[in-house]
Amino acid sequence: DTYDPAVSAKKAKTPSSIALQKRSGGVGKIPTSFSSSFRNAPRKGRDTTAGSGWFNMTPTPMSDQLKTDLSLIRNRNYIDPKKFYKSADSFDGKVLQIGTVIEGSAEYYSSRLVKRDRRQNLTEEIMADAGVSGYAKRKYGDLQRERAKPNRKLHKRGGKKR
Repeated sequence: DTYDPAVSAKKAKTPSSIALQKRSGGVGKIPTSFSSSFRNAPRKGRDTTAGSGWFNMTPTPMSDQLKTDLSLIRNRNYIDPKKFYKSADSFDGKVLQIGTVIEGSAEYYSSRLVKRDRRQNLTEEIMADAGVSGYAKRKYGDLQRERAKPNRKLHKRGGKKR
C-alpha cells in the first residue's frame, strides 16, 4: 500500500485512518494538540464601562483635582457639623463622571449662583464658603489649645512616661 494524498482527502478521517497515516509517514502534518497560537491568542480586555444600564459610561481619569474633590466628599461629615450624612461613599474602582449643574429658567431669582460666587470645582466652593471656613478655623484653634495644655498626669508622677 502506497500513500496517495488525493485518495486520503476524499476518505473520511477516522482515528484508525489517522493512525495509519502517521505510521506510514504521510505527507501532511497532522495536528495532535492545539496550536500554540490558539493558547497565546490575545485575551479580550475587561469591559471598563459601567454597562448598558448606565449608558456605557466610561471612567474619568483620576487627576489631583478630582482626588481632592472625592476626599472632600468622603470627609463631608467633618465639614458641616449640623448635617448628617448616612455613610461615607468609597469611589475605589468605580466609574464616575463629573458634570456641571445647569439651573432651570424658573430658578433665576430663587437659587441661582451669581457669576462671582461660581468656582471651578468643589474644593474651591467649600473654601470660599464663610460658614465652613469659620467652623474649620474654630476647630483648628480648639485642637491647638488642647495640644498646648500641659499634661498634668505626667507632671504628678514626676517625669515622662515610657
